[in-house]
Amino acid sequence: MIYKIRCKEALNRLRRTLCSFGLLVSFAALPTFGQQIHELYYNGSQWTDQGLKSGEANWFSGIAGFATTPNDQLHVYYPVGGAGDYTDIHQLFYNGTSWSDQDLTTLVGAPQATETPMTGFSVGNFQYVFYNDAHDHVHQLLYNNLNWTDSDLTAITGSPMSFDTALVAFSTNPAIHVYFMDINLHIHQLFTADGTNWADQDLTSITGGTIGSENGPLNGIAAFNVGNYQYLFFVAGTGHVHEFFYNNIRWADADLTQLSKTAPVNEGAILNNIAAVAIPGTKKMRVYLLNNGNHIFQLASSDNVTWSGSDLTKKSKGPQPNSNTNLFALVDSTNKQVSVYYESGGRVNQMTQLPSGWTNEDLTALTGGPLEFDLTSMAGFSLNGGRYLFYNARVD
Repeated sequence: MIYKIRCKEALNRLRRTLCSFGLLVSFAALPTFGQQIHELYYNGSQWTDQGLKSGEANWFSGIAGFATTPNDQLHVYYPVGGAGDYTDIHQLFYNGTSWSDQDLTTLVGAPQATETPMTGFSVGNFQYVFYNDAHDHVHQLLYNNLNWTDSDLTAITGSPMSFDTALVAFSTNPAIHVYFMDINLHIHQLFTADGTNWADQDLTSITGGTIGSENGPLNGIAAFNVGNYQYLFFVAGTGHVHEFFYNNIRWADADLTQLSKTAPVNEGAILNNIAAVAIPGTKKMRVYLLNNGNHIFQLASSDNVTWSGSDLTKKSKGPQPNSNTNLFALVDSTNKQVSVYYESGGRVNQMTQLPSGWTNEDLTALTGGPLEFDLTSMAGFSLNGGRYLFYNARVD
């Protein structure tokens, strides 16, 4: 067993190195750009763009962002370092007047992160940030309203190493749930009912054996909860989109590609990215993914039984997304409109579902902001009728 784990770890690191090398070669002919964390803000009538932090963010990674309550303060988390390097996790914090920066890795003495995405959320002013370290362990950085602490959840639970894929997390209050894919491509849940005692569940084994896809360095997992009901979406090794669903009693598996009668996800894509939202006050669920020649598709359901699929790139008449784009979906807290954000030619685009149908806006052109760096994710939220979207820009 030890030999198997070591071999898996070696293969995982080789995969990461080869993926990073291939991507670096593909970008070698491009001009050299600086990097800057940017905020796109919608105040209910217009979008504006501003740069928050220059020169450090790692392009081959992710961003997490959320607001804390009741102070409505803004928090953005991002890695600092170059492509393929191990990185420190930083926080950009807006106190209502100005932005400040903290190196959380140095502050708490936590191990450095890999170049993979991160995730996080808040409960009141408690802040939870999750990332993969250099040994493919899942870590939690926790701010308990007094100070920051680090916990190695992989070591605490004895769970398998992460496959260096996307993380997703939320709270069902007071329970905390973190989802990842392990080195055997099994989907796992790390959870605690009290914030202290953590456990691991192999959801692939529990639900009947559907494994994730090893395609690409940044495979996507999307999830949300409605009360204690939990919904997890991912691309399986077959190219089908699957849902693991917890109904407050047991976990079950559903093949959404089969239910919606849509085609499997494109083979050979750099990213099997996926985004999902639940529309508050309804039973509507929406899942977004790249398919059919890198078009953005929506899988929709109003009862989690019947699913349908539609090509939003065609419906919105927007530009085709890059094959390595990351998708981000957001529900407006005021009007419940769903928007999907993606990159096309370095430009941040927004698809929005209006009563008249789907529309597309080029937010980069609209605000005069810089182009987005490839292979980085977006994060954001809706707060008090406004929308906040954070991305890693490339600047001269």
